[in-house]
Formats: sequence, C-alpha cells, structure tokens
Amino acid sequence: MVPSVEKHILPDPVKGMIYVPPGPLDLIDPNSSTTLRVYVQGFFMDSTEATVAEFERFVKETGYKTDAEKFGNAGVFNMDDRTWGLVDGADWRHPRGKSKPAAGKSEPVTQLSWYDARAFCAWQGKRLPHELEWEHAARNGRNDQDLYPWGGDWDSGGKIRGNVWQGAFPEVFKNLDGFETTAPVGSFEPSPLGFLDLSGNVWEWCDNWRFEYDQLIQGAFTLSTEKAMRGGSFLCAPNYCHGYKISSRSFTTPETSLFHIGCRCVD
Repeated sequence: MVPSVEKHILPDPVKGMIYVPPGPLDLIDPNSSTTLRVYVQGFFMDSTEATVAEFERFVKETGYKTDAEKFGNAGVFNMDDRTWGLVDGADWRHPRGKSKPAAGKSEPVTQLSWYDARAFCAWQGKRLPHELEWEHAARNGRNDQDLYPWGGDWDSGGKIRGNVWQGAFPEVFKNLDGFETTAPVGSFEPSPLGFLDLSGNVWEWCDNWRFEYDQLIQGAFTLSTEKAMRGGSFLCAPNYCHGYKISSRSFTTPETSLFHIGCRCVD
C-alpha cells in the first residue's frame, strides 16, 4: 500500500532526480468504474530511464551478472517477421542479440529482469517505485485524469510526443520518429514536472506485485507471481496495446528479460 499523505515540505534537490509532492491520487477500477482515492507521500524520482552507461558503471563496480546473461538468452521482437522469440546472447549490452548493434550508451538499458532492476537501484541507495508512485509522478502530482503526462492529446499539430509504434501493430510500422527500437533518453519533450520518456520508449519495472484495484477497496489481496510495469514502450500502439497511457498497467514474472523493459529509480 502507498502510505498516507505527509506535510508538503520541499526537501533539498537530488542530482538527476525530480521531487514529486505528496497528494491524492484517484484510481478508476476498469472493471467496475469505481473511483478509489489513495494518498501518496512525496518522493524523488529519476528524471530519465536508467541508461546503458549508468548500468555499465554498476556492472564494472560490482561484477553483477544479469538474469539474461545467466540464462544465455532473452526475449526479442523480430522486426523483420514481426514475431517474438528467445535470442541466444541477447542481454543489456546487445538487447537484440550479438548479431545486432550494441545498445547506445545514452539509450535506456533493457533486458533487465525485475531482480536486476532492483539490484541496480539498491546500488545507488534507491529503490524501484510502487506503481502508484509512478502514476502520481506521471500525473505531475495534480491528480487529474489526463491520458498522458502533458494532457489528453498525443499528436497535436503532428508533433511526436514519445517513442511508440506508429501504425497498426504489428503489420504497419511507419517509423515517423526515426527510432526502430529504443530512443536515447530525452529525445522528446519533458512532462510539466520535467520527467522524460514516461510515455513510451521502454516499459519500466515497478516494485509491487500485481493486484487489482477492487482488492484495495476490500483490503484483501491474493498472491501473485507477476510484478507491475508502467509507461508502455516503442512497441505500443492503440490498436493492440495502448500501454503509454498514464493509467495503463502491465505485468510479468520478475525473472523476465525483454528488449523493451527497463527501469527508473526513486528515493
């Protein structure tokens, strides 16, 4: 559960992070349309998704080996035949496999399991966000019901707001933004609070296990085998997965590594 509201005392700034003030967050249960209000404490969140360069520093200092490296393969969507599969040698350095170019240093690091993402955040003295913290940040602490961090319109004036699938997934790929897969962090305009790439680019691991909103109302939770993710990715399109809406949720098992899942940390 997200703790109760705290007094709004602006703390000292933290390098590379943005403060999200405390306040209410209204959740709408998609199954019943019931609105549930929770209160989120203030916290800092990284302004960008974790990058390949940052994760590389973590690995060099700790000798950490990711789950994908231990397994010897990871999930990749083949852009040629539009199918998912396990690719030998795919990892955070080469998210599409050794035969494809290495990930750029300023791109979001992917092919991380939830365990990998948690270890990376802990190395910095941080943690993964609860998904309700993530949503509170994406709503700029304002408790509105906008679809996206900047408002309700994705493509006003033809402006591309984020790295998502342009066209009808998976058959039509227009690539209007010039990024076939991940885009370097900060390639698009920030949210009002200053966050980059909250909608699109890569899904972001969250700390909590899967739960349904009606369980918050009932106060009874069932055990889950899946962790939450937020934000959508470059594979998301409204006809298939409108995951880059603020309210969209996704879940998968914590050992999963995919080439469109990364993370950002909170403090």
